[in-house]
Amino acid sequence: MPLVYVNGKIVPAREAAVSAMDRGFLFGDAVYEVIKVDRGVPLFFRHHLVRLDNSLREARIPAPPRLARQVLSYLDAQKGKSGSLYLEVSRGAHPRSHLPPAGLKPTVMLFLQDYHFHTPSEREKGYALHAVRDIRWSRCDIKATSLMGAILCKMEARDRGADEVVFHDARGRFTEAGSTNFYAVRDGTVFTHPLGGSILKGVTRTLLKGIAREERIRWSERAPRLAEMTTWDEAFVSGTLTGVMPVFTVDGTRISRRMGPLTRRLLRAFERAEAEAVEAWADERRRLLQ
Repeated sequence: MPLVYVNGKIVPAREAAVSAMDRGFLFGDAVYEVIKVDRGVPLFFRHHLVRLDNSLREARIPAPPRLARQVLSYLDAQKGKSGSLYLEVSRGAHPRSHLPPAGLKPTVMLFLQDYHFHTPSEREKGYALHAVRDIRWSRCDIKATSLMGAILCKMEARDRGADEVVFHDARGRFTEAGSTNFYAVRDGTVFTHPLGGSILKGVTRTLLKGIAREERIRWSERAPRLAEMTTWDEAFVSGTLTGVMPVFTVDGTRISRRMGPLTRRLLRAFERAEAEAVEAWADERRRLLQ
């Protein structure tokens, strides 16, 4: 049974509890991060902490003190396990009222669960996406726990036989996918939606942008468009748990039949970055604890 961290205590999952009056439960008034853990190492941990800090600031939730130490202490108790680390910070608990009182103490919860990361052969099969009009709120840059819009659209995508949903706005511009960022490739250039309220600033997206710069791959923050799908050479999505995954079809429109050369190049470079992060973890951990 997995261990769960709640407000300073690590207990078996069946014993973990938060108040029924917690605003994360009542309103989705909480933010979260998901971090890939490789043999006890939280990959790109600083990037995730920076993004969590941004979510907390934009949501006006006080940052819990010594949060990095809490996470590392919890991971130490996992004794080198791999998996998906979920970290949630809610505004706290109080009798139900839309407006929170001042001075609430945030609730912090962590759990590490097993996760099936894609094998190389699975990655070669690529994704089929289902495109839908983006019905979510306009602050997707805040990684909030209230995900009903994405859940409903993911269910629709599953019903259509797709692996993932991809959103577009009223003008036919692709924003992002349900749990990942989205990219199209044409004539050697990667196109993706610019940062802002329409998309989450993906940690993997940030790293890929840096890799593209190092690899001299052209990168354009111009949103791919529905009307342009037949002109794409490649498409892919990226995410913390997904890594880099090629996209072969969008609503039956064939983009490619195999992983394209630029997608493969980015995938290999990103996998090298993950391996380097594991190797550098001991020094990174010391700096975090200073």
